[in-house]
Amino acid sequence: MKPSIRFAGIAILMFSVAVLALAAILPWSGHRVPGEAPACAMVMLMVGLTLVKPSLVLSKDDSQQVSAMRIAVLLVVGVFTLLTVKSGWSCTSLEQLKLDSSWAWVVIAALGGKAAQSFSESLSSFRKVADEPTPQPALPKQTKIDVTRGPSNKPGAAVSSPGQTAEPSAQA
Repeated sequence: MKPSIRFAGIAILMFSVAVLALAAILPWSGHRVPGEAPACAMVMLMVGLTLVKPSLVLSKDDSQQVSAMRIAVLLVVGVFTLLTVKSGWSCTSLEQLKLDSSWAWVVIAALGGKAAQSFSESLSSFRKVADEPTPQPALPKQTKIDVTRGPSNKPGAAVSSPGQTAEPSAQA
């Protein structure tokens, strides 16, 4: 990844964190902060994270291409975050926070679609691996034991059993 893109991502992250901090501090000093500023800062935070850590949107396989499904999920979650932060920033209680219930279904559909895609990709890669023949490990060479040789390793030498002593051979 180019350092300039990473630097831009870090700059965007720092700016968005500064805007969120100011939006959180300014109401204590008596200034009213509209919800648009922190909402845009949250979306910028998501963009900055994507620029700093591009593996968030890259596919898991070896191609390292940008995943369209991950971008779609990021956009849907970003829009949901934008709307939620914008409408809920000036609310003092949860009763005041009113969101259209259809947005929850949109987020569930996006995340459920991503989960289904991830499951199908892992299942297809599992099937590929299962169809390939499994290489057998090489067995270590077995040493042959010649029972006709005795401790002196000469043919015809007497071989003793455990607990018995070998008698010297008359032929040796």
